[in-house]
Amino acid sequence: MGIELHTKFRLLHAALCFLSIVILLVLGVTNLSRDQPPPWIFLAPLIILCLAFILSTVFCIVRVVIRVNFPVVGFAAHGLASVLYAAAATILLYAFIFLPKSPLFTTKEKLHPAGTCANFNLESASCTENWDSCQKHITYCHDRMEALTRGGINPDITPKSMVIVDISLAYICMLTAFIGAYFAYEDYQDSEYEEESMDGEGAAGGSGGTRQCYTLGRANLEHSPKPSQMV
Repeated sequence: MGIELHTKFRLLHAALCFLSIVILLVLGVTNLSRDQPPPWIFLAPLIILCLAFILSTVFCIVRVVIRVNFPVVGFAAHGLASVLYAAAATILLYAFIFLPKSPLFTTKEKLHPAGTCANFNLESASCTENWDSCQKHITYCHDRMEALTRGGINPDITPKSMVIVDISLAYICMLTAFIGAYFAYEDYQDSEYEEESMDGEGAAGGSGGTRQCYTLGRANLEHSPKPSQMV
């Protein structure tokens, strides 16, 4: 027996959800500082997407590997997954619109032995030994500060682009799960119709057998000789 259409949609949105989780993890590792706890706009969608992925993956394993099909439970799982996808996408969209200065959307500053851009020591040993490296870092800090001041593209284009992709993937997962829920409900309706048809055929067969016995009994009575004919 082949895989149902709603299971194929489940496989699709589980794969897209995994891709969304990977992008969000890369974004967090690249931009967030390890010295500070991750912000809620990173943890909340990540946890929600992980829950949705686990839910979808478990039902994929149950259906594809174990070969068990529960259309009603599958419909509920699709619906719950779509709600989780929508919640994660909405949180990221809210952060993208109303919290543009969050560390999640700004690339981390490059490290240099002479210090940070705010506290750069030109008289350090690293600058004395390698002046070209210090000059390049000073140029980098200058360009970075200008870009941050004018809200330019330089430090923000990569993280914001990744967030936009992540939001789009989450909403696509939501739509895919919603479509999968529709097909799971249709599968449930078909299974209910088949059960009713089988029950109806069984009842009809039983009554038909009763009528047949009654007809045969009546035929025997009709063909039995009457008392007047026995003389």
